[in-house]
This record gives sequence, C-alpha cells and structure tokens, in this order.
Amino acid sequence: MVNKLFVLLITLLIVLSSIGCHKSTSTINKNTETQVYELCRYTDTRFSFSLDYPKDWDADIDNTWKNNSNIPDSGIKVFINSNTDNFIWIYGCVGTVNGSPQDLGFREPKNCQKEIIEAKSGAKCTLYVTSDIDGRIQGQIAFDQFHGATINCDNKEYEVNKQKILAIFKSIYIQKE
Repeated sequence: MVNKLFVLLITLLIVLSSIGCHKSTSTINKNTETQVYELCRYTDTRFSFSLDYPKDWDADIDNTWKNNSNIPDSGIKVFINSNTDNFIWIYGCVGTVNGSPQDLGFREPKNCQKEIIEAKSGAKCTLYVTSDIDGRIQGQIAFDQFHGATINCDNKEYEVNKQKILAIFKSIYIQKE
C-alpha cells in the first residue's frame, strides 16, 4: 500500500511539473482592439518541446504512452474556449509526422487556407486548414519530422480565435538534441 501511494505521488509530481501557468501575457491587436491574456506553459519531456496557451482554455495532457508502450506519440490537447468539441492537439511522435517536409507522400489539401508559421524554435512551416460541409475546419501542421499539430473546430470559433491559435503555434519551442 505504501509503495502504491509513493508511486502515485511521484506520478502526480511529474504531471504537475509538466504543465504550469505563469505570469506571461500575450497581446493581440485585432483591428485596433487589444486583447491581453495570461498564459500557461506545457513542457513535454519525452519529445523535448514546450508551448504556451491561454490560461482560460482547458487542456488535457496525453500521457497514455506511459501505460501502453505501443502508442508512439504524446502531447497536449488544448480546448478552444474550454469546449471539448474544438481542440488543438500538439504532439511529438516516434515516426514521421504526416505533412512534414520529410514525408514524401504528403500532398497539399485542395481548397485549403495556408498560414505560414515561424515557431519560437525557428521552425518555419505551413498550417493547412480546410473546411467541411458541416461548418467545421480541420488543420494540420508539421514543425519538423517528429513534431506536429492538428486542429479540429467550428469555423466560427476558428475565425474568432484565430490569432490566439496562431500564437500557440508560434510559441512552440523544440529543443534540438
């Protein structure tokens, strides 16, 4: 019983140390309207990356690989305005990220919006966003061969929160080994 409690406490400390809110703020100028919001920082020690996201948005750390060694990726889901139907999943993976420059089978989606992103780590990449007939958008971005992100949300939520979403992508720092 004592060993289980000790393991539980160590696990809890690891999880709490990987995510934490800090006093940094981000400012967005949108048509002369300024928004300032507090940020939380997530650090993924397995795949050596970190990012900032709005403190008032919920997040879910994906550590399922710790219990199942067959799962090759981990990261964080950030829920746009804390709505679990609208999310960004930023992850690292053991294999190659679909859409990375190294993925020779990648084809640019037709009829997509493209946003050029320069992450804090210096990675320059393209966010590809497509809309479906249900008024939802799907997007994908590859920061490098082992780090990527997907986005799935209502078109309206994407447009309203686009600057915050892009700020998350720009905040990504990938530590090179």
